[in-house]
Amino acid sequence: MTDLVMEVITSITMSTVVTGGLVFLVKNYLSDKIKNSIAYEYALKLDAHKDELQRNASNELELLKAELKLNELKQNIKLSSLQEKQAEAVEIFHYQLLDLFDALNDYTTVAQARTGDEKEAKRTIVADKHDEIKLTLRNKALYIHEQLYSEIESTLSKIHETAIEFMEGVEREYSSEMLDKWDEIHTKVNVDINKTIKSLENEFRVLLGAS
Repeated sequence: MTDLVMEVITSITMSTVVTGGLVFLVKNYLSDKIKNSIAYEYALKLDAHKDELQRNASNELELLKAELKLNELKQNIKLSSLQEKQAEAVEIFHYQLLDLFDALNDYTTVAQARTGDEKEAKRTIVADKHDEIKLTLRNKALYIHEQLYSEIESTLSKIHETAIEFMEGVEREYSSEMLDKWDEIHTKVNVDINKTIKSLENEFRVLLGAS
C-alpha cells in the first residue's frame, strides 16, 4: 500500500514537473513569438514611416526647387521689365536732348536775318523743348543712376544759360560787339554743349550695355 501511494505521489510529481516545464516552454515560445511578431510589425511600420518621410521630403524638396525657380523667373521678369523701362527712358532722353540741341543751334546760328516774330518763335521752341525734357527728367528719374541724372540736369542748365545769354547779349544788344558775342555763343553751343551731349550718349550706351 505504501509503495502504491509513493508511486502515485511520484507520478503526480513528475506529471506536475513535466506539465510545468511544458507550460514554461510554451510560455517562452509564445512570448518570443509575440515579441518577434511585434518587432517585425514595428520594423514594417518603421520602414513604411521612413519611406513616407523620404517621399514627403522629396516632394517638399521638389516644391522648394519649383518655388525657387518661380522666384528666379519672377526676378528675371522684373529685371527685364526694369531694363526695358531704362532703355525707354534713355531713348526718350537722347531724342529730346538732340531735339533741344538742334533748336538751340538754330536759335543761335550766326548771321541769320530774323524778324522780331521769328526770334520769338525760335526762342519759344528752345524754351518748350527745355521744359519738355525737364519734365521727362522728373518723371523718369528712377530709371537712371544719380550721376547720369546730375549730368543731364547740368547740361540742361548750360543750355538754359546759353539761351538767356544769347537773348540778352545778342538779340537785345545792338553794339559793335554783338556779332563777336553771337559767334562766341554759337561756338559754345557747337563745341562745349555738343561735347557734353556726346558724353551723355556714352553714358546712355553704358546703361544699355551697348558700350
